[in-house]
Amino acid sequence: MHANIHMDIEDDVQNDVGSQIGPTLLSPVATGVDQGRQMTAVKVSRSACGWRKFAIIGVATIMLGGCSILALESAPQVYDLRAPQTIDVGGASTSRQLLVAEPTSVRFYATDRIVVRDSAATLAYFPGALWSDVLPDLFQARFAEALERTGKVRAVGRPGQGLLIDVRLVPEIRAFEVEIGGEGRATAVIDIDLKLMNDANGRIIAGQSFRVRQPARDDSAAAGAQALNAALDLLLSEMVVFVLGRV
Repeated sequence: MHANIHMDIEDDVQNDVGSQIGPTLLSPVATGVDQGRQMTAVKVSRSACGWRKFAIIGVATIMLGGCSILALESAPQVYDLRAPQTIDVGGASTSRQLLVAEPTSVRFYATDRIVVRDSAATLAYFPGALWSDVLPDLFQARFAEALERTGKVRAVGRPGQGLLIDVRLVPEIRAFEVEIGGEGRATAVIDIDLKLMNDANGRIIAGQSFRVRQPARDDSAAAGAQALNAALDLLLSEMVVFVLGRV
């Protein structure tokens, strides 16, 4: 049916318009929005083609516009996590080369969605809200960045970068979520366990758990992401100071 209608319109255009429409009007002259303008120009010039062409072209234009609007409305909001810009590590430094391993976690955190926990300890995700990457990879990248920003580490890398490693940093994500308590009070909670391992023999040099809670202004995804960023800033600062004091 659609193919037949298309062919009929094409035939009508060729028969009705004839030499009134030059070849330059029928050939594409632009892309994107300009194609819509071209369609309008052709529609006006082809007044002899009859109302059927106007109706079909008009409906097609409306349908295309509607699809664009729906696509914009359904797009998720994407949030990023930031590494601390400055960390006071005192005089601590290391000549060792460090590798930040990919963090382990339960499956619920191994996603790009933002986790929310209600007062009944039920886990869910904020609708229409995403991290800029899956959480373990994003945390790994920001931890490595925080260490590099101090300027007190000889080298920091991640698996696959070909770095000769002295110490492997092994994080575990135990909590990275927004807790919704009574009366809608929201709190960002991050709980990370970190082990420092001698890469040559696999022995644990040191280990510690880090937990930070940061109130959010409300229970929205935007407020939760902002609070988690503030909590991460504090937590990574503590982790970097710990690492430089042990290696």
